Amino acid sequence: MPLSCPMHDEAAFGPVVAAVPACYNGFDFTLLFEEIFFSLVPNVILTILLISRVFQLLRRRPCASTSKRLDQYWIKQTARITFILINFVKLFVLCLLAPRTPLSIPAAVVSLFVAICVPFLTHLEHYRSPRPASLLSLYLGHVLLFDIVCTRTLWIIQDNRPFAITFSVGVGVHLALFLAINICSDAATTDQKLPRETRANVYTRGLFWWLNPLFWLGFKTILDVPHPPAIDTGLRSRDFFEKLGDGLIGATAFIYIGLAIANANAQHKTYRVITKLRGTLVSLIYTKTLTVSVPTAQKGSPITLMSADVERTATELRFMHECWASCIDIGLGIYLLELQLEPTSVAPGVLFLLCSVVGLEVAASMGQRQRLWLEAIEKLIKATSNALAAAKEVRMGGLQVVMENKLRELRQEEIKASRKFKNALALIVCLSYTTAAMGPVLSFGIYSLLAKRNNTKHVTSEIGFTALSIFSLLRTPMAMILDAISGLVAATSAIQRIGKYLPADSHRRPLSPLTSATLSINTKKDAWSPVSESKDVITAALFSAGWSKEQGFIVQDATFSITPGSLTFIVGPYGLVLDACALRDDIARLPNGDYEIVDDGGSNLSGEDTIFTSLLGPDGLLRKNGKTVIFATNALHRLSLADHIIVLTADGTIAEEGPYSKPGSSASAYVQAGKKEVEHNDYKAMTLSILIETQTATEVKGQQRRTGDFTIYK
Repeated sequence: MPLSCPMHDEAAFGPVVAAVPACYNGFDFTLLFEEIFFSLVPNVILTILLISRVFQLLRRRPCASTSKRLDQYWIKQTARITFILINFVKLFVLCLLAPRTPLSIPAAVVSLFVAICVPFLTHLEHYRSPRPASLLSLYLGHVLLFDIVCTRTLWIIQDNRPFAITFSVGVGVHLALFLAINICSDAATTDQKLPRETRANVYTRGLFWWLNPLFWLGFKTILDVPHPPAIDTGLRSRDFFEKLGDGLIGATAFIYIGLAIANANAQHKTYRVITKLRGTLVSLIYTKTLTVSVPTAQKGSPITLMSADVERTATELRFMHECWASCIDIGLGIYLLELQLEPTSVAPGVLFLLCSVVGLEVAASMGQRQRLWLEAIEKLIKATSNALAAAKEVRMGGLQVVMENKLRELRQEEIKASRKFKNALALIVCLSYTTAAMGPVLSFGIYSLLAKRNNTKHVTSEIGFTALSIFSLLRTPMAMILDAISGLVAATSAIQRIGKYLPADSHRRPLSPLTSATLSINTKKDAWSPVSESKDVITAALFSAGWSKEQGFIVQDATFSITPGSLTFIVGPYGLVLDACALRDDIARLPNGDYEIVDDGGSNLSGEDTIFTSLLGPDGLLRKNGKTVIFATNALHRLSLADHIIVLTADGTIAEEGPYSKPGSSASAYVQAGKKEVEHNDYKAMTLSILIETQTATEVKGQQRRTGDFTIYK
């Protein structure tokens, strides 16, 4: 067969050469394809791996003695140097004499670079590794096969005999280096003699050739304890135990860190949902309360709905996802338990089903029980808020004991109403932990009885500890699912209470725009009638209301009774009540003046004594208007404001009476006793200046809180 394949056919990528007789009828790769995939690619891969291997070996301590087996070391070094020289010669011949492809010179340069790096790597492998260089062994073995294919291609190219001869010699040197690295034994180690598996090259380990001496020894003699060779260093129990301990510590840390992150994210998402639900419910209740009438709002008790019901809903929905997630955990746990205890694994499942049925029955009644409890809480909160709002009246009327007894009675009723719900909750908790506590007892008991009756395997330590581990995994989901279901029922009951309040009819006052005409209302007829050109007036019975562009709304001489939920007018000359109640100075120091929103009960206005004196004192509003006031009190310091004092006994009869200013009268003695009581109790009326100082101090304290205080970190 002629060997005269033209270079232009070999310079194509191919991958196969042209199907002509001179080129083996296409039964060959092109030279360009071989240079890419048989030379450049393996050399580039080796260069990358060689750098990593060098850094790895540099971190190891030397394990070979330089004084032993120097002949083998120099044999391998001679082969490596020869390998470098033949690659240099191939590059020289290729540049001067041989025909070439565009990638022939780059492929030869990369091969020369790899050949120069090989001695350095083999030197490190010789002194820092107990076995031959696996990376070089694999590289030389594979590239040797590739070079054989390339040699065949080079010999059939026209005018390429010099480079083909040089390349063939290079293949021989390549084979000699491969045999020197893999056949020559490594140097002895400094610490101990290593086993054959540790010293074997990659091909010997792959073909299990290192076991042949042991097989030959077993063929000749009977193997005894000293005969088997030492095991590999990587299989020593001491090293393995240390690595296993480190691995277990790392795995445990990974598990618990993962659990912490997963649980934190799950709870964060759950509480986000709960926060959205709380905000939605509060907004709905608030918006609805602004639109309903006062009697409807008082009947629905929005304060209780916003506090107790919304908080109960948010609290009970914390474990809502346990209702479905725990079912999956329980199913997987019973399946794993069945692998250990076989049929007896159904015992905890049956017990769980029985407890679940009872728990669901109890949970179904928890809604009604919670509703009764919340209604009792609603009564208590309403009574407490009313008592706090009327604290002045209660003290002035001497009703502290009565109010205290009433609140105590409501509190006792609330506790009594809560017992049914709390008893049901306690029963749910008992049922939840009954499954976790009695499940192992029933399972192991039934397993032992069946093993004794059927003469099968009893509970071993392996089965027992494995089953107990699975039971510990089942404890949490079995306990959580019943608690989650009862909480879901309680939250549903609270939401239903809110749902009954929201559909209440909204209160809307029909409004009609005023025109140039005037609405006139009297006892005989209702009609529009013009009164004047400057203003419009609405008249009805004894009052009139009007509006003008200059003065706005005007209301005069209103006399009517106020019913709950109706629109109330405050009628009278501006400033009359302000002067009578000493509110003018209070309003003057308020930031918004007349438009300031007064706190509940007027807590941000002046003190009790100032208002009391302005109404009942010598210059009070009631005295000016000639009104008679009968005041029943046990506060002796108030007696000085009375014109006539009547002292009653415990049975309601009159003990003494008379004016407080008459000297020597019995009533005057009570006045003096009242003064002594005031002095003894160091009673001091709160003046306007003290109020201003107190409020200023409170505001300054609030500013300090906003800026922070480092003492809280001590």
